[in-house]
Formats: sequence, structure tokens, C-alpha cells
Amino acid sequence: MAEVHKAGILHRDLKPGNILRSSRGVIKITDFGLARPIADEADYTRTSDIAGSPSYMAPEQASGKTTQINERTDVYAIGATLYDLLTGRPPFAGATVFDTLDQVQRAEPVQPRR
Repeated sequence: MAEVHKAGILHRDLKPGNILRSSRGVIKITDFGLARPIADEADYTRTSDIAGSPSYMAPEQASGKTTQINERTDVYAIGATLYDLLTGRPPFAGATVFDTLDQVQRAEPVQPRR
């Protein structure tokens, strides 16, 4: 993701299904359908619009605060993906999309040790 960010792009939808490993062991980031230029993020998504996969969103993304979405949002999603790899479940998973978005904004994930 560092290379993608150096190129001036935010992915905005990193999750386990968008991170693949080639037969040679090279990690590939896929599905740039929600990607946007870093500098122009606020121009692409209206305030309070939510784009991405709720279980892996950073709180600012889940709350629709598009002016606060930046490279750290993708880094958060990498952390959420690592959490899923360690525990076998995403850090947040509510009964509905809205429950998940609420958890992302207000709750702490269960510690992976548990």
C-alpha cells in the first residue's frame, strides 16, 4: 500500500478478499473500484456517503467523514485484515450493516487473545 499511496491513490476498500498471493508468494492488492486520488477525496464522495466494507472500515470512513479519509484509513483496514487473519473473524460484525458501522465507530474489538 505504501507504493499505492506514493502514487497518490487511496484504496478505500482493503479487506481479505482484496489481498491475494501469487503462486510465487507475491502479495497483490486488487479491486480498486472505490479507489480515489488522495488529494481529491472530498470531491468524489459527498459528506455522509459511505463506501467500502463496513467490517474493515476506519471509524472516520464508517461515519461518513470524507474530509478525514486519508492514507491512515487504508492502514487501519490493513490492521483489520490482520485481525481477521489472526482470529478468523473481522474486528466488527453486527447483525446488520448499520450495526457493524455503529460498532466500528463506538466499540473496541475483542482482544485477539480471547
